[in-house]
Amino acid sequence: MTESPSLTAGPQTRTQAVIEVGLIVLVMFVLSGGPTPAVNEAHYIGKARHYWDPTWCPTDRFLDSADAHLPFYLSFGWVTQFASFETTAWIGRALSWLLLAFAWQRLSWRLTPINFASVLSAGIWLTFVHHGHMSGEWILGGVEAKVFAYPLLLGGLLAMLKGQWRGCWIWFGAAAALHVLVGGWAVLTAIFSWSLQPRDKRLSLPTMIPGLIMGGIIALGGLVPAIELTRGVDPEIRTMATHIYVNERLPHHLLLRVFAPLFILRHLGLIVLFFVLSWPLRKDERFRPLWSFVVGSIGLAAIGASIDLLAGGTTWGTGLLRYYWFRQTDVFVPLGVSIFGIARLAELRVQRPQLTQALVIGLFVVLFASIGEATSRLGGRSIPAADRQGGIRTMSQWNHWKEVAEWCAINLPTDALVITPADHQTFRWYSDRSELVNWKDIPQDAEAIIDWRERRAAVDQITRLLFHGYRQQANLAMKDLAEQYDGQYVIVRAPTSLPINGFIPIYHNPDYLVLRVQPADE
Repeated sequence: MTESPSLTAGPQTRTQAVIEVGLIVLVMFVLSGGPTPAVNEAHYIGKARHYWDPTWCPTDRFLDSADAHLPFYLSFGWVTQFASFETTAWIGRALSWLLLAFAWQRLSWRLTPINFASVLSAGIWLTFVHHGHMSGEWILGGVEAKVFAYPLLLGGLLAMLKGQWRGCWIWFGAAAALHVLVGGWAVLTAIFSWSLQPRDKRLSLPTMIPGLIMGGIIALGGLVPAIELTRGVDPEIRTMATHIYVNERLPHHLLLRVFAPLFILRHLGLIVLFFVLSWPLRKDERFRPLWSFVVGSIGLAAIGASIDLLAGGTTWGTGLLRYYWFRQTDVFVPLGVSIFGIARLAELRVQRPQLTQALVIGLFVVLFASIGEATSRLGGRSIPAADRQGGIRTMSQWNHWKEVAEWCAINLPTDALVITPADHQTFRWYSDRSELVNWKDIPQDAEAIIDWRERRAAVDQITRLLFHGYRQQANLAMKDLAEQYDGQYVIVRAPTSLPINGFIPIYHNPDYLVLRVQPADE
């Protein structure tokens, strides 16, 4: 298929490219620049800090669990030794946005070389990821390993589009080193894409071997820690841990059968839109690698859906479903809709300039509506996303939660272990003190997952006893829990019906009460 003259890439001035990158970063800031910590920041940045300084929160079992994202901790965790959590988060956000914006601008210009098209396509992509995902995958949402892996993945896609197949495996290997699943799935879909290229156009397999070997060596940085999570573990323990991980903690990301029907339908609609927009360009030499890559991502989701629906209740099916089969389609179907949509508009503007102008205006209206919605959301609700996810609903409650955590930072020993409300997930972020367990921070290694479940079940039992009015039983269960795990302090919601026999109140505010566990000899 011949290339459309309107889509033939040419040179772009450095100034124009810099302006576009800056505008894309601005779009990212408006869409996701909420207060810290974002949903996963307390989880990942806390783990990274403990890796560099094990004396920080030394009695916290989650922080002491296996380091599944070791390259991320090594490359970014050192920032926590010189900056506060909030500053570290903003440094990471700014850096990841800049890298992603640069990679996107280059990718967009390769396929749709029109000034400022990259800004529009980035906004469309990120908006559709946010509003069109099926399994909850995201690109913008706080600092963690994958936000640095995705720019590398886009670098690999750009190499594919340039015909640099030897180089793309190195890019994908680097992405896998930072996040083994993000990079690993990219490798498989890239192999699928390579297999669909015309024989006389694609690089031969032997010629690619050096790149594959180099990419594989780099990927070991993420693969080896992942293998270590279950190596040498009793099969029964591994099976139980996988069941907890897939069916109890993360089914909203891993199991198609529990996804919201609306999420599935809207994503299927995006898939249909992708094929409608991309079909005329699927054989274009410049677009074919990307088209087949997106199709491969859809294929992965289809395989995951088949495993879930046909074998989701089996041990081997549950084991396979741990690997986030729907992650790629959540990201790359919106990418395909964005890139191919802009490409089709570029072709249409030659034939129907007025219609194209109206469509572009419509796209900008949708983009600005999304930005406006995000801006109003951030402006009207400044509770950090991690605290909102942790059950904090009002500014008053959030302020009181921070107050109790900051009081603990000043008044409790640095090695104190605190039993906290299990749904809250930011205690360490604000207090610099260890906590027994929370719902968010599930470890990655098998034995630690089972231990996490036991601790969480114990705290949940106390919550249920209090809810049903069994105060004395809750008191005894709390004392047993504190004794079992050597917890010296307890934070409960106030006013609380928990009797304080065996506990000494040491601080309270309108929403929370801090108790010290009374030693047996007092």
